[in-house]
Amino acid sequence: MRKLLIVIAVTLAVAALAVAQGLPNQLEVWKWDGENNEWDFLGFGTDADAWAFSTGMQSGECNKQTWNINVGVDVSVAQWIEWSLTASKWKWYVRKPGMYVADCITANLKSNGPVKVKVVMGNITGGNPNTNSTIESWYGADFAAQSPGNVAYWLPAPIDYEFTVPDSNTLHAGYAIKLWNKINVVECNSACEYSATGTITLTLQTIKPWIDPETGNFKSDYSYLGQ
Repeated sequence: MRKLLIVIAVTLAVAALAVAQGLPNQLEVWKWDGENNEWDFLGFGTDADAWAFSTGMQSGECNKQTWNINVGVDVSVAQWIEWSLTASKWKWYVRKPGMYVADCITANLKSNGPVKVKVVMGNITGGNPNTNSTIESWYGADFAAQSPGNVAYWLPAPIDYEFTVPDSNTLHAGYAIKLWNKINVVECNSACEYSATGTITLTLQTIKPWIDPETGNFKSDYSYLGQ
């Protein structure tokens, strides 16, 4: 048991040393911090914002007059994403039957590549099974609508809808989308609690082979010099 613990400790120490020193031919990288007006050293961790390597060593000697030395720079940029929801749930309190609409939620999406969006949302259910146990509902989305009558798209629940936001300068700058919820509470909906659950799945469409898709970090076992 003691030998096993020693082997594990040595393995972890070697791995830590490799991270501290970087991979073969890996260079030190700094990133400009405009807020503090300084260069920040990034280190060699897999969660660093950028890695760099040197490759293609060249040399020569003799009495030749002219030497043409080929040099270059290759930059591979990964797809990133920034997203936010100002809220993730509508909470209704309804005193009387009627059809109601609320906006209240804004979705923000920014990326440097196409993003697939999948929306799954169930019916609003609950209440008394002996009466109407479902509240009819719709979900709307619009970039600029300030009132329900101007909402461009309405989808009735249940929803299983998928689309792709294409790469564009607008996506790079960021979209702000207003999300609307419409419900129709009828007289045969009992005085009870109702709910619906769903998911919004965002999938980046241009994942680089050197990015771990589970963590978004660099792969430590990728052949960076062999590409």
